[in-house]
Formats: sequence, C-alpha cells, structure tokens
Amino acid sequence: MPKTAKIILQIDRSRETERRFLSGIARYAAENGPWEFYIKPLPDRENKIRSGDELWFRNIPADGIITRGLEYIEQIVKMNIPVIGSGIYRAGHPGVSNTISDSKQIGRMAAEHLLDCGLWNFAYCGLTDIYWSQARSESFAQEIAKAGFNVDFYRSPNQKKPVSVDQEKAYLAQWLRSLKKPVGIMACNDERAMQIIEACKTVSIKIPEDVAVLGVDNDELICNICSPALSSISVNFEQAGFQAAQLLDELMSGKKTSANTIFISPTHIIARQSTDILNVKDKDVADAIRFIYDNWHNNLQVNDVVAKTTLSRRVLEKRFRKVLKRSINEELRRVRINNISRMLMDTNLTITQIASRFDWTDTGHISRYF
Repeated sequence: MPKTAKIILQIDRSRETERRFLSGIARYAAENGPWEFYIKPLPDRENKIRSGDELWFRNIPADGIITRGLEYIEQIVKMNIPVIGSGIYRAGHPGVSNTISDSKQIGRMAAEHLLDCGLWNFAYCGLTDIYWSQARSESFAQEIAKAGFNVDFYRSPNQKKPVSVDQEKAYLAQWLRSLKKPVGIMACNDERAMQIIEACKTVSIKIPEDVAVLGVDNDELICNICSPALSSISVNFEQAGFQAAQLLDELMSGKKTSANTIFISPTHIIARQSTDILNVKDKDVADAIRFIYDNWHNNLQVNDVVAKTTLSRRVLEKRFRKVLKRSINEELRRVRINNISRMLMDTNLTITQIASRFDWTDTGHISRYF
C-alpha cells in the first residue's frame, strides 16, 4: 500500500477563488494520492486559540505545504519540506515555486470586451500599491491605447490612512460623476466592481447605459448579488491548483526542479447585465450586430446579415470597418467563437452535440473556427 503523503494547506477558504484552487488540489490528490490534508481550523469555541495562530502547522510532521502570502514564508522555508507558494507576487521567494494570476492577459481580455461593446471612454478602478492590480491596469491601458483611446484611473483622495466604507463609496461616486459617459470600467476584481456598482446607485448613474462594469475572478456569489448582475472574467484557479499539487508531488518524490511560476490563466468572460450594452450610433450597423448576436447559432452568412438592413453589402462592410475596425464576417466569426468557447467550458456537451444543436453538418464546421 502506498505511503499517504501529509500535506499542509495554508490557504484561506473564505473566497470562491481560493476554494476553486483547493478543488484543483483535491482533484490531483484523488487521481494520484493517497494524500492526507491539514487545513487551518475555523474559529469556534473549541479551537479559537489555534485558529488565531498563523503558524498552527509548525509541529505537524508534514511532507509538503502549499501556502499563500509572504508573511510567514521565511519560517515555512525553514521547515525543510517542499513548498509551493500561491499568490506570492513580484519575485516571490528564492527557491519557492509560485502560482500567480496572468494579469497581463486579464487586462487584455477586459479591454477587448469593453471595446467590443462599442465604447470609446474607458476607466480602471484598482487597489493602491497592490502589484497584481497595477499589472492589470497597465495591460488594460496598453490594449485600449492600441485602439486609439485613453484610460481614466481611480485614485482615492486619501491614500495615507484607511477610510470607512461610506467614505470610499463617496470618493468613488465623485470620480464616477466626473467620467465622460458612456464609459466602460474595468475593476481589478469582483469585490471592487461591486463597490463601483453600489457607488453608481448613490448618484443615479445607470448601469450599463452610462457605466459598463467588468470584474475579475467570476465569484458567482458576488456577481449575482450585484444589481445589475456583474460581468466578470473567469480565471482557471482549479487548473492552477491541480498544477501546484502536481509540482509539489514531484518535489516530494525527490525530483530536482528549479523554482517555477504557474500562471493562473483567464479563460473567458461571463457576460451579464453590467456590460449588456452595444454603444453603436450607426443604426444600420447596430441592427446588423444585434442580428448576429441573436442568430449566430444558425447557418448565418454575410448576405443574411446584409439583408436585415437597407444597405448594400459594400456600404455595410465599409461602415462595419469604420465602427468596429473589422468586417461583417470577422464579427460573425468572433461572436461564434466566443459562444462556442463558453459552451465548451461551461457545459458537458461534446463538440458533436454542440454541432447538432445548431444544425451544423459536422464537427469540422466548429473546428474550423479554432
């Protein structure tokens, strides 16, 4: 019988992102174990003293540890067991492999989504002096600049001391009122996006008509508790957890490996009401785009789109390129790819089943789009 590995998980379980990361670890253990896990006790009458101790695991004879944050990394390294970091940003810690979100790709994806909404005013709301927030803002701004636009950045008027929730909401509301409308705002994460939505309500700013808001992480509880529901970038924390566990397993088996960085990749955007806007002033182009959105799953051709307008194909193509910077066919392909990708990631349908739902003759029709 194989030896059971003892693994310490020094990871917060209060956020959905962390629970997804833990799910990936559990999936790897189920396929490659047996592993025995040690998780920090939740506070209650029985363990309140232990739960307040951030080094609660110091006396556990463990084989490996996956930890989050830098606060106690020096003490953890001194335990002389394999260590994988989670969310240790910048350079991390010498010799410690690390998992961090791919903030550059997240910023690019956010920019593409808000640009696709037909917006030309953009803003970013992050967290002061937080590395990943800064990295996302830079990537977002770079992508927006490529399209010929600028980004407004939120900066709290009082950055030297903590402010109350109501004070922060007032600062946000003041900033939101100053922005040119309609505007697309990328928030550094879902919690920040929720604050933007609540601040908009205090000054009667309409979402998404005046402000389209996009978050990051797709924390479904936060996204759906927002009113309107929050659009968000889904990030593959579960796969990152699986890869972190796999790397830890290699280290525990004695495999020599240099410190690696596992990037937690964004997968797709879950579009909800907060970005349900198509800000296209050209009515014929707007009607054509809406027709594509509503009928992408049919065997739609460019001529079908043209027929829904009063324009010739040549004129409509010209207007599409002026407004969207792409052709009718490119827009049709983009919408199909996005929707097929969502179905592949969010459902258990096979490619054959997806093809049959849309009356496509074979799976090759789908594969050609990728």
